[in-house]
Amino acid sequence: MRTRGILLGTVLAAALLGGGSVRAAGLADLPPGPGREAAFYTCSACHSFALVTQQRQTRQGWEELLDWMIAEQGMHPPDPETRALIVGYLADHFGTAVVVTRPRRPVSLDRPLEEEDLPAEPGREETFYTCSACHSFNLVAQQGLTRRDWDELIDWMVEEQGMDEPDAETRRLVLDYLSRWFGPERRFLTTAGLR
Repeated sequence: MRTRGILLGTVLAAALLGGGSVRAAGLADLPPGPGREAAFYTCSACHSFALVTQQRQTRQGWEELLDWMIAEQGMHPPDPETRALIVGYLADHFGTAVVVTRPRRPVSLDRPLEEEDLPAEPGREETFYTCSACHSFNLVAQQGLTRRDWDELIDWMVEEQGMDEPDAETRRLVLDYLSRWFGPERRFLTTAGLR
């Protein structure tokens, strides 16, 4: 599980940059239950609801996340009854104990790629969230760069685009993963039948 700081940073970055890297979750995509509309409309006022569905917090974690967004991100505080509905819905449907099952969709570049679309190998999570914090992962999938080029691109994004510099281990995992699946051979596109 990623740390709260990274999760909150991802939520903030995606909110500020439009959340385009995560498949949109509409109201109709969400499980029915009390608080569904309150949670959806409150959260999606600032960012994609798909960011919410990825968090997997305890009830206390949802409370703390709401407190943080109100205190640090300028979120309008919901009234106590609405807040209770939101936290209850999120804890019931997107809590730490909830097992998510959904049918696997075919990989397509006609829709935003999700973490689950990528090869399940070491570095997948780090690569997906490092890159998709700022832009669609589809941009990554189409590059076909060498390891050296990926390394230089990360430097450029840190220096020129304000990307948070990854620590040495995360950077190594990301470069290994990008080199293996998104290098000049574009193995990801080939194995996914997209070439």
